[in-house]
Amino acid sequence: DKHTPVALEGEECICLAVLDAPLKFTRLRHRWLNPLLKLHAG
Repeated sequence: DKHTPVALEGEECICLAVLDAPLKFTRLRHRWLNPLLKLHAG
């Protein structure tokens, strides 16, 4: 699944995140972060 958050202009946004698998950045300009961050669930 691909996470694509959307917020309405002028509205407050609260974001809660829970990991059940490692994060994987897919955009080319962010992909280089994958091996550096190594963020995992748990």
